[in-house]
Amino acid sequence: MNHLYCKSAEFFVTNCKRRSLQKNRTKIIIFSLAFFLIGYSASGQIIQTLTPWTNLYNNNGTTYSNTSYTVPTGGNKFRILVVAVTHTHSATSTNTPTVSLTYGGQALTPFVGDITAQNNSSRVHTELYYLNETGLDAAAAQTAPTKTTLSLTYTITGGTSNNTTVFAAVYDGVDQSNPITYSQNRLAGTTATNSASLSSAISVDQDDLALEVISAVRNGNTTAFTINSPPTNWSLTSVTATNSDYFVNAVATRSVPTSTITDLSTTGTSTN
Repeated sequence: MNHLYCKSAEFFVTNCKRRSLQKNRTKIIIFSLAFFLIGYSASGQIIQTLTPWTNLYNNNGTTYSNTSYTVPTGGNKFRILVVAVTHTHSATSTNTPTVSLTYGGQALTPFVGDITAQNNSSRVHTELYYLNETGLDAAAAQTAPTKTTLSLTYTITGGTSNNTTVFAAVYDGVDQSNPITYSQNRLAGTTATNSASLSSAISVDQDDLALEVISAVRNGNTTAFTINSPPTNWSLTSVTATNSDYFVNAVATRSVPTSTITDLSTTGTSTN
């Protein structure tokens, strides 16, 4: 039975460059790599992508409502909606934020990340959420526009929201009883590096699907940078944003292996 791995890893990347009349600038990059092991159903149905990763929101607000996100019918038995959320705030905080994420009035399940545990030294946080077939059926039973509304409300204290990004994807043929069998979250804190990987490699079985969410910010510097070394065999969908910092947020999907492999998901950034 195929499954969806959830791998979440976060870390800081610092890149300092001397500029005239300026101090060295710090670039902080956080990767949240969510490995969802999507298991195909007992009927032997192969995992299918009904809707690939789509960026739904990328701004500095903390409240988002999208009334046009429609989950395809597919086989209507083994679907899963996956939502990735990244958030960066202006200062570290000892307060725990609250997050409400619903689709069609149904609460999504947080699975991996630390977006609701920001009482640490990091400014950047990520989380992956999902809603299974039962939740999607309940959403479909609602009246319009509630039935297709994806809503996020994010409340923080001790800092100002700098950037919030929301991505979503839909898959079919997923094991509903145990859709996600493994996850890993890595938070670098104040450690500086231009590349990072998980603390331990994840084993991905044949026909399983791995997903991840990546968040990066150049602290106090609007100079652009890129994720120029995505993990091998992963494809990225990324967006950027700028206010007092420069942000790169992305989601990634690993190619489905034909035999069991291990993956550290090593990711690097440009050094400009």
